[in-house]
Amino acid sequence: MTMRKFFPVMVSALALSAAIAITPAAAADQATLDKLTELIEKQQAALDAQSRELSALRAQVQSLQGQQKETAAAVVAQKKALESAPKASGGTQTASAAPAGDKKYVEQGDFPGAIKVPGTDVSFKVGGQIKVDAIYSNGSTGVSEDLFQTRTITTGNTNESGRSRIHARETRLNVDVRSPTEYGDLRAFAEFDLFGQAVSKPQSQVNGYDVRLRHAWVQVGGLMAGQNWSTFNDVAAFAETLDFAQVNGESFIRQPQIRWTNKFDDGWSLAVAAENPEGDLSDTVPAAVAQSDGIPDMIAALKWEQDWGHLQTGALYRRLAIDNGAVDTATSGYGVNLSGKIKTDVFSDKDSLKFQVNYGDGIGRYINDLQVTRNESFDAVLNGNDLETLKAYSGYVSYQAVFSPKWRSNLTGGYVYVDQPDFQPGSSMESTTYIAYNIIWSPIPKLDLGLEFLYGQREDVDGDDGDATRVQAAAKYTF
Repeated sequence: MTMRKFFPVMVSALALSAAIAITPAAAADQATLDKLTELIEKQQAALDAQSRELSALRAQVQSLQGQQKETAAAVVAQKKALESAPKASGGTQTASAAPAGDKKYVEQGDFPGAIKVPGTDVSFKVGGQIKVDAIYSNGSTGVSEDLFQTRTITTGNTNESGRSRIHARETRLNVDVRSPTEYGDLRAFAEFDLFGQAVSKPQSQVNGYDVRLRHAWVQVGGLMAGQNWSTFNDVAAFAETLDFAQVNGESFIRQPQIRWTNKFDDGWSLAVAAENPEGDLSDTVPAAVAQSDGIPDMIAALKWEQDWGHLQTGALYRRLAIDNGAVDTATSGYGVNLSGKIKTDVFSDKDSLKFQVNYGDGIGRYINDLQVTRNESFDAVLNGNDLETLKAYSGYVSYQAVFSPKWRSNLTGGYVYVDQPDFQPGSSMESTTYIAYNIIWSPIPKLDLGLEFLYGQREDVDGDDGDATRVQAAAKYTF
C-alpha cells in the first residue's frame, strides 16, 4: 500500500482507538464500530478510484506528447519537400507548391491600400479615379467644351447658343511605390489622365483621347526630382471644384523640377526648387519670336502648419530671353504669393476657408488663367527690340462647408488682372472673374455625386467684355 493510501487509514484507525479509549461504553457498542468500519472502506474505495483516474490522465498526456512529435516531424518533412519541389519559369514556385496564406506571397504594405512585392520591403498601390462629367454651357464659352477657362470667353457681341457635352477625360490612373532606405523613405509616383490631344473628330465615333502625363517623380528623404506640382503652388489650399480647369486666380502648374524640402520645429518647413523654364513670350507676330530659356526658374516656399490649418508664402525668380537672329534681348521676372487653409466651425468642425493672392512681373504662366492661349502672352511682350514684362495680380477665396459625412458644399470666387502696356492692342485681355458653387453628395465612401453652377466674365483693354454660364454634373469614384 502506498503512503497516499496508508495515511488516511492510519488517521481513521487512530481516531477509532481514541474513541474507544475515551468512551469505554462505546467500545461495547458493536453497531458504532460497524459504521466506522464501513466509512473507512468507502474512503479507501474513493482513493482507489482517484488513483485510476490519475493513471488514465498520465496515459493521455503521454499520447498527446507523441502526437506532437509526429506533427513536428511532418511539418519539417513538408518544408523540405517544398524547398526541393520543381520551380516554374522565372524561378518562382508553382501555385500548387505554395502554401496557402504564406505572407511572403501576399502581404499588406506599409501604407493604406498597399501590398508588398514578394520577398522585398517594397510596398506599392495602384489607384486613380473614374470621373464622368455632364456639362451644359450657355453664352460665350470660347474654345473649350471640357474646361471652364474664363480667359477664353469671347468678348464683344458674340452670343452663342447652349451646348451640351458628356465626357470621361478626367479619369486617371496612378501607381505609388514606397520603400525604406538608409537615407530615409523612398517614394516613386506616376499618374496619367486622358486630357492629352484628341484624335480626329473623337466625338463622332469612339470618343478617344491620348493619355497625358500628370506626375512622374521620385523622392528620397527631403530630395524630390521629376514632374510634380510647382513649388509656387499650394496644393493643400486648392479650391474643390467639379470643373477641371479650377479657379482662374490660382497658381496652378505642374512641371519637371528638382526640389529640396527641410522641416523645422513648430510646424515650419522650407522648400527650394529649380524648375523647368518656359517663357510665354510674344509680340504682334508670334511666329517671329524664338525664346531662349537660359536658366531654370528658381522658387522657394515657406510653410507654417498648425492645428488650425496652415499658411504658406512663395517667391520665384526667372530669366526671360529672346534670340531670333534679329533681336537678342533678355529680362528678369519675379513673383510672390501668400496662401493658406484655415479651419472653421460654421457648419461643422471640418469646414475650412482657403485662399491665395499672387503678384508678379513676368510670371503669367504661373497663374491659372494666364497660361498661353489664342496667341496671347502674359509673361512678356516684345516692344521693338526690348522685352517688356507684364505685371499681373490674381487671387481667390473658397469656403468649404461640410454639413455631414455625406454632404458638403463649396463656394469659390476668383479674380485676375493684367497691367497691359499702352502699345498692346485693345483686344488684349485685362481681367477675368470666376464664380463657382457646388453641392456634393457621397452616399458611400469614395463615391462623389455633384452639381455645380459656374459664371465667368472676361474684359479687354478696350472695354469689350463677355460672359458665360455653365451647369456641370459629375460622378466620381476614387480607388
